[in-house]
Amino acid sequence: MIMKELQEDNSENNVKIYIESLIQAVLVPYRFHPNRTTSLAAVRYKKLFELSSLYCGDSKLEDFDTEFPDIEEFSILPNSHGKMMAQASGGIFIDYIFERCLTHTYLDGTVVSFAVKQYIKENNKAPEKLQDLVPRFLDNVPIDVFDGKQLKYSKENMWIYSVGYNLEDNGGSRESYIDIPTCYNVKKCYNNPTIPVNTEYLDN
Repeated sequence: MIMKELQEDNSENNVKIYIESLIQAVLVPYRFHPNRTTSLAAVRYKKLFELSSLYCGDSKLEDFDTEFPDIEEFSILPNSHGKMMAQASGGIFIDYIFERCLTHTYLDGTVVSFAVKQYIKENNKAPEKLQDLVPRFLDNVPIDVFDGKQLKYSKENMWIYSVGYNLEDNGGSRESYIDIPTCYNVKKCYNNPTIPVNTEYLDN
């Protein structure tokens, strides 16, 4: 009796497995088209390549969606899995572009901050504007990679800053000092990246 029940259970399971296999055999080619997926990914990478040559504020990375769509609604469409793969594939490159912008800002701002300190050492006062550093301490004032204009300087607060990703001149702030590993995850930082001029070390 027990053996008969086990055989019946196995038979039902085998039928279920067979039906599921048939469904998968039909759905997998429907949900994933390799050639179409490759073409979609290529279009996205080409767009990212074009964005990488723009000033950071013009790249509009926030419009370059990498979030997964609603699975239940999306899964009934042809090549749905392929589209999701292509859509998510550019995420790492978007992060790279974003971090590159902040890294350039940090490096250029640090160079300027050293130039300001050297100016103070020689003149016993802070420069009124960054152009005062040219050509003695800088060949030219670095360009803000976010808007293509010169980096900003606050004599009152003694810091160099960028207009940041929102392209608004917020004057810099202590709360938005650049910390490269975390800045691109903090809105206050990437919208107003700031590099301090550490004048307390001038005598060292």
